[in-house]
Parts: sequence; C-alpha cells; structure tokens
Amino acid sequence: SRMTRSMRCKPAAISAVRTSSSSRISSRSSPEKLPDGSVTWYGFNTNITERKLAEDKINKLNERLQLLVEAIQELSISASMESIIDTVRKSARKLVNASGTTFILRKGEYCYYADEDSISPLWKGQSFPLSKCISGWAMLNKQTVIIEDVFSDERITKEYYASTFIKSLVMSPIRVSEPLVAIG
Repeated sequence: SRMTRSMRCKPAAISAVRTSSSSRISSRSSPEKLPDGSVTWYGFNTNITERKLAEDKINKLNERLQLLVEAIQELSISASMESIIDTVRKSARKLVNASGTTFILRKGEYCYYADEDSISPLWKGQSFPLSKCISGWAMLNKQTVIIEDVFSDERITKEYYASTFIKSLVMSPIRVSEPLVAIG
C-alpha cells in the first residue's frame, strides 16, 4: 500500500507532547520494518503533567528572582530617596504581580503616601493618622499584614477604600526594629 511504501524510510523516533487543560502527555514511538515490508510502530505514553507544572513553577520563581536581583542592583547605585522610592515601588509591583503598590513614609504620627505605581490613582501625596491606616498598623505592630477582604477587616478604614479597585492587600513595614517605611 501507499502507506507502507511511504513508511519504508530509515526508522527514527517520533516524539510528541499533547497539552490539555487537565494533563500533559508525552508520546514516543518508533517504527520497525517487518520482513514482509510492512511497518509496525511501538510506543508508549507518559503523563508528564507534574513535571511540567514543576518546571513552570521553577521558571516563574527564576523570573521573580531575576526581578529581585535587578532591583537590588538598582538600589545599590541609587543616589537619592526619590530613586530608591521609584525602584522599590516598581519592583514590588512586578515581584508580586499586583494591581498597584504604594510607598509610605512615617512622618511623626502620620503615614505619608510618598509614591505609588497603580492601575488607577490611590493616595499619592496624602497623609493619614497612623491609627487610621493599615500602613500605620503595620508600622506600629512591626509586622506584615495580609488582608483578603478590605471591607471585612476591622483594621481597615472602609471609606479610604470605597472608591478604589482594592479588594485585598499586603502591607509590609521596612526596618522591623523601628519601621519608618511601609510598602503595600
């Protein structure tokens, strides 16, 4: 048959990967030419889903590590507070894939929102009492806070968030021994 004649080529391994939403399968097969001139294929399938998921996770972690290295390099040559703030706010947003980041300075009993990198304006240039602001809470309590729903957490002043896109957040104080900065 035409199929048999076309298969009388030099035997070679064939490899394919099928990807679906639920699994990844690797198939390998190779032909064997039989004495009557026909060809028989031998092969196997291997579920490689877990390996591919692990590879994807490693690649994402490597990308984040590269972003962190770049940020550290930029910070090492920063000559001004503005340069430091710019590097931190941009890098923080990329590292955590956030819709926005803010850089907050403690000024006495107030939190000053020095800069932001966000999909829409938030509080840049505004000040809030430490006791009324989640960045103030993080600095006063010297700990990172993770809030899944800003409208159900008692530490959040709800009116600050009513007109924003923010539904959840992470706020981290910098220099935990005596925080003067927070990044959220």
